[in-house]
Amino acid sequence: MIIALILLRQWAGLAQKDVKGLLLDAEEKSVPYATVSEMRAGTDEVAQVVVSGEDGSFAIRMQPGNTRLYITCIGYAPQKVDVGAEDTNLKIVLAHADYALDEVLVTAQKQAVRLGTDRLIYEMAASPLRDRTAMDALRYVPLLVPETEGVSILGKNATVFYINGRRSYMSQTALLSYLQTLPAERIRQIEVITNPNSSFRGSGNFGVINILLNENENEGVKGSVQARVWKTHYVKTGESVNLDYRMGKWSSNVSAGLAVSSDWKRSDVETVYKKDVLKTASSSLTDGSNQSYYAGVIADYKATERATLGFVASASFAGGKWNERGQTDFLTLPASRADSIIGIDYRSTSGVPEMAVNANYRVAWGARQYLNIDADYLNNLNRQQSANVLNYLDESQRPLGVYDAFEQKNPQQSSIWSGRIEYGHSLQGLANVQAGVDAYYSTIDNDDQYRTGEGSVYDPVRSNHFAVHEWTPALFVNVSRDWGDKVRAGIGGRLEYTRYEGMQRTIDERFTHEYVRALPTVYLNYMLAGSHRLSYNLSTRTSRPAFSALNPFKVYTSPNSYRTGNPYLYPSKAFSHYFQYALRSTYFLSAEYGRTNGEISRLDLLKEDNMIENKYVNMGTTDNFCATLNINTAYGDGRGNLNVSVAYNRKHIQGGAEGLSFDYISEYLHANLSHNLTVSKRRGLTCNTWVSVTTPQKNANTLYPTSMNINLDLNKRLGQWQIGLYAFAVSYVYDRQWTQTWKQIYETEDLLKHTFRKGEATSLGLRILYNFGKTQVEGSRQRNGSNATVKSRVR
Repeated sequence: MIIALILLRQWAGLAQKDVKGLLLDAEEKSVPYATVSEMRAGTDEVAQVVVSGEDGSFAIRMQPGNTRLYITCIGYAPQKVDVGAEDTNLKIVLAHADYALDEVLVTAQKQAVRLGTDRLIYEMAASPLRDRTAMDALRYVPLLVPETEGVSILGKNATVFYINGRRSYMSQTALLSYLQTLPAERIRQIEVITNPNSSFRGSGNFGVINILLNENENEGVKGSVQARVWKTHYVKTGESVNLDYRMGKWSSNVSAGLAVSSDWKRSDVETVYKKDVLKTASSSLTDGSNQSYYAGVIADYKATERATLGFVASASFAGGKWNERGQTDFLTLPASRADSIIGIDYRSTSGVPEMAVNANYRVAWGARQYLNIDADYLNNLNRQQSANVLNYLDESQRPLGVYDAFEQKNPQQSSIWSGRIEYGHSLQGLANVQAGVDAYYSTIDNDDQYRTGEGSVYDPVRSNHFAVHEWTPALFVNVSRDWGDKVRAGIGGRLEYTRYEGMQRTIDERFTHEYVRALPTVYLNYMLAGSHRLSYNLSTRTSRPAFSALNPFKVYTSPNSYRTGNPYLYPSKAFSHYFQYALRSTYFLSAEYGRTNGEISRLDLLKEDNMIENKYVNMGTTDNFCATLNINTAYGDGRGNLNVSVAYNRKHIQGGAEGLSFDYISEYLHANLSHNLTVSKRRGLTCNTWVSVTTPQKNANTLYPTSMNINLDLNKRLGQWQIGLYAFAVSYVYDRQWTQTWKQIYETEDLLKHTFRKGEATSLGLRILYNFGKTQVEGSRQRNGSNATVKSRVR
């Protein structure tokens, strides 16, 4: 084995060629942070990219048969350099050129997309919206699908954001505001990771969007401010600011924002109890407001040429008030008159303060070795309380007497301690190795209280003091290898140990779940002749239940229904095979098959006294198949740009839970079109449209209708100002008619439930963005610690 490894290493060294170089300008001054691309022989495609250092030097290991480098840098004319057999040390002089930026952008259109083993790499310099915000630009990246609040990865159930290789700390609202303020020109690359390797902590069928910011910018201060106002049923507003500072060894970022919004919807629910000839008809109107505030500070200090110390602190607060008024009619079939009518007056308030800190240390030894160490702490306090007054009503909705009146308090205190160590080493053509350990320990405590009667007397029977402690350490390793410039392969794995300790303090009951999961990954990437590429990934993942899904406390939502968690849930385990074919970095065809054992879902279950329990359960075995086609292209010399995707999904569920059995197939199509048109380049006027359509789909015992979202955006740029008008509308189809009322059908052996809901289906808004400060200031690296993944499960 040792002799074979030595021979393999010697062969790899002979097959590849190490080239070093120095980039200078006409005045013999170094040119730092230039992009040096190795071109594939006989094509315009990029094999790999390196960036020159602060002294203008670079080093690249060229693959056999490749003999050309392509060098670009803002402010300099692009240059092609042919590398001869004896050339190992190059001195390259770049010419200054005022037109260099336009030429680089035009040329980069051919190099907009590169495919790695497990990811697509998109060069932001080629984006049609590089002069807009990051969120605008993301909607035209291949394999990404626009949504009302952000973007997602085509064919993935969940999408998480990383910035400079580290997962974002921010809440969904804060992250959206950050991306809507961050100028796209500060982004160097977008990585779309369709099958994350074992170093990524995550659950289920998820993907990663990794935003890599520019690092070749001048010292100074730069920032942007955004204000939005839009109207749905009510007027909503949002403001945010993003500020970058770099000086000497320090770089930092400060971001802050606030948003004030509202919620309005009308609901009608009709439920038939099949075995009791009973029917209920509920109607309600929900009205509420939400406020959210966030602030974050990110700082990096370059202690040495090799080592960097980082610090992150963030704080946020989200609060709201809601009121739901309505009534529920109880009828005995086939009579049409109500036997009794119960009026509902439900009021709820919440406040969620959160704070998080992260300290990190990164050190690199050249381009071959690195070490990253992180430590994190997160604290979240969710204060929520509600009061529900229910009265008997006559047919004129006049109160006849009290049916029930109660209060519920749901305080949740969560703390997460987390750490991570990762080491990477390139073994000079033999293999690339990545290994490490991460772990987190979390505690969550819910002292949920139920009060009823006059004076709201504490009810110990229905109340529940519930706590969960979770300890999850993991080891991970990935090994990859290139064979020439055609084949890249890798194998990896993740070994996780998890221990849950749950306590229902009110009734003095405890439970413990303990298990070990081995999660292997395999990937293979093969470059065919010309511009064809094939890739394959095998991955396995575990999905743990969210803490709220475990809490057995009953939250009453109507006179005949409540929702609750399930402390006996167990984690589901999933594996998937993912195939992808790419042609000319324009057409992407993929197919994925996966199986999930013990998928976690919610069901409506009929209980005693005709109460409906909405509960989390493990449903059985789910087989998923997804085929996707994505086309990303430009026309009219780049004036128009299209990102079109179509996905076919097929799900087969078999199994049972809580006395129900499942054996059904669900199929649906999802199509999305994003179109950007430069109406006038001289006037800085652009028009953006995206349309999304989803055919009817079934999940468990629930059927959803066809839906269509339409977004229009007209944007005007005036120097550093951007002014945008935008509109949004959503529609649904059932009974062959278009409507803005959403319909859901739920059916089991015991129940048939129809839900109709009309909310804020249309929107019209105005957005203003202003960029200020010195040009080309580095967007600071968004740092995130190792507890970001588990944070989502606190909810």
